[in-house]
Amino acid sequence: PDFEAGHGAEMRIVPYGRAGAEQARAMPGLPAWTRTITGRRTGIVTLASADATQRVMERHRLTADSIVARSFEIPAKPHPDQLLAALAALEVEPQHAVMVGDSERDEMAARAADIPFIGVTNGRHDHRFGESTVLASHLEEVAAILDG
Repeated sequence: PDFEAGHGAEMRIVPYGRAGAEQARAMPGLPAWTRTITGRRTGIVTLASADATQRVMERHRLTADSIVARSFEIPAKPHPDQLLAALAALEVEPQHAVMVGDSERDEMAARAADIPFIGVTNGRHDHRFGESTVLASHLEEVAAILDG
C-alpha cells in the first residue's frame, strides 16, 4: 500500500473515530460477557483505529491480551490477517479459539482463518450470517454458550 496516501487518509478520519469512540454504547449483555471471559486470554480485532479502540475500552472498562486495530500493515476483515495476528500474539491455534462478531465481515474473516464463529445479531432479524452459524441475540447469550 501507498504509505503516504494511507497516512493522509488516516489523519482525515481520526477525528471521526474519536467522536465515535466517545458515543459508542456497550452491546447488550456486556457485564455477563466480561464475567465469562475473565481469566481467559482474549483478543480484540476491530476496524476502528487503535486510538478509538483504546478510548472505547477505557470508557467501558474492558481489557484484552491482544488488540489488532485497523492499520495499513495488516489487511482488514473480511481478510483473515487481523484474526491471525491476534492469535499469533495470544499463541493460540485457530481450532482452540472462538471468534465472536456482530457482522458478516467478522464471520467471513473467521471462516477464512478456520476459527469457530458465533454471530451476535443484536436483535437484528435481517442479518446475513450463514445458515450453519451459531447465533446469539446478545452477548449474554454468547456467555451462556461459552459457559455451556
